[in-house]
Amino acid sequence: MPNDNVTIVGLHLALTLFGLGMLFRLGAWLWRNVGDEARQAGAGARALAAVSGLLGTIFSAKVVTLVKALVLDVLLQQKVYKQDKLRWAAHICIYVGFMLLLIFHALQSVVSVAVFDDFQSTLNPYLFLRNFFGLVVLAGVGVAIYRRVTIKPIKAISGGADKIALTLLAVIMCSGVVLEGAKIISQRDFMRMNEDYGSLEGEELTALKAYWAKNFSVAFSGEELPSDEETLAAGAELHADSCASCHSEPNAAFMSYAAAQVMKPAAGALDRLDAPSLLYYLHYFACLLGLIYLPFSKFLHIITSPIAMVVSQVMDEKTAAPAAVALRRAIDLDACTHCGTCTLHCSVLASFQTMGNDGILPSEKLAAFRSLVAGDRLTDAQLFALRDANDICTRCHRCTDLCPVGINLQGLWTALSQELEHRGVVSTFVVARQAVSGLGRPGKGQAVKLARPEKSLVFQADKFRKCFECQTCTNSCPVVAAHAEPIKSLDLVPHQIMHALAMGMVDLAMGARMNYDCLTCYRCQEQCPQGVPITDILYELKNMGYQRVKSGLEDVA
Repeated sequence: MPNDNVTIVGLHLALTLFGLGMLFRLGAWLWRNVGDEARQAGAGARALAAVSGLLGTIFSAKVVTLVKALVLDVLLQQKVYKQDKLRWAAHICIYVGFMLLLIFHALQSVVSVAVFDDFQSTLNPYLFLRNFFGLVVLAGVGVAIYRRVTIKPIKAISGGADKIALTLLAVIMCSGVVLEGAKIISQRDFMRMNEDYGSLEGEELTALKAYWAKNFSVAFSGEELPSDEETLAAGAELHADSCASCHSEPNAAFMSYAAAQVMKPAAGALDRLDAPSLLYYLHYFACLLGLIYLPFSKFLHIITSPIAMVVSQVMDEKTAAPAAVALRRAIDLDACTHCGTCTLHCSVLASFQTMGNDGILPSEKLAAFRSLVAGDRLTDAQLFALRDANDICTRCHRCTDLCPVGINLQGLWTALSQELEHRGVVSTFVVARQAVSGLGRPGKGQAVKLARPEKSLVFQADKFRKCFECQTCTNSCPVVAAHAEPIKSLDLVPHQIMHALAMGMVDLAMGARMNYDCLTCYRCQEQCPQGVPITDILYELKNMGYQRVKSGLEDVA
């Protein structure tokens, strides 16, 4: 195949860009600020923490944990297997198949030639194995696409990066199959090999052509080749002398051979176009594009995910130095495979279905956080939505526990809050509380504004008629009991809020700080002798205040 200046320059350019991309990523890990710990540790401290941590692990009992993580988590993907066997199968197929193709096909002139004494890419079992490994990768890609199309939460979060990665893999694999198929039927390739290695002419060349046309599926357009036994026997003898040491029958390459049979009717046109060379360039440069794209795409997890898996097993953030924590968090941001496990099991997934804020989903929140620390400019609305999503998180630890890569998502959510506060984006609950505090409180000489309670699940007249202000709710409230002067601290206490609502003073009730300090312990609602849904009402009042802030009715900038 072509070995011209274009391919050589392309290879060197791709390797250079790949190297620069990885240096850029390394620099980001050393300089990127992810949380307060990162601001306490510069690049030198982080690099030193990485070296000391590695040496401290290797020369200690932790080396056993390190080896175990490499074997079970990185190579065998045990966490993925326990969670979803179909996804595990897809990942193993792509990973194992592609790595074997990379080592024994792409690097065949270095690896295969050194490992196998008689290696020729056109001999068996190498013909078969190359197609088999390609089929394994395509099977993995197919399963991955199937999951992203059929599983609704995964489909919802599948973005351009996921589609580009799968498409590029499919193009590399399919172009390789079609390339080999085009070479099988190519008369031009046959004649080139004869000129380079055989130099046969006349009847000998005709006999060899006849043999290859029958047994190797080469299409000799415009030629009537003899098919008698004597000619084929002569061709077989010539093949044994000149070709058999390098070529096995191509039907062992089952995918490429099938592609060759499909293309065979158009073999003449393909040969005139020099299709094998064109397909070679397509396949070659698709591979180089993947190499260049790797540092800036989800392919980067090939490098970062194993690091995250190992670090999660040998490092405890609670006792680690700030520099080590800063470095780990920076790498964790790039280690995400966007598999969607965290999103599938998120305890506040229902909130996303109600509010439609993509940032509620852990996988999308992580992507937004990565963009934020990378320097992307987010609008005020986007920052507010990101803060809102992070505040809705219950910190249940489920995403961290289930992450197959071992990313400490819990630590990243804390770092996200710190980063947003550093940029002046405070908690949405604090903003809402400040925005509605004092609402409905008339100034001197002003009339009280009355309004009908909204027609919601709990704001119904029959709920308030039952309240006779016995103050049981207030007396049983642990929040009220925690304050020496609750009216000064909370504005209104529970029974007063119920009374205000019954009188139509909705803004006054909504502006009480009691709503935002409520623990939702339900003690007041459980103790109420009249069955008034007090806790539910306080919760709804808090959400009304939040919605007012969100809709921009109050200026909280």
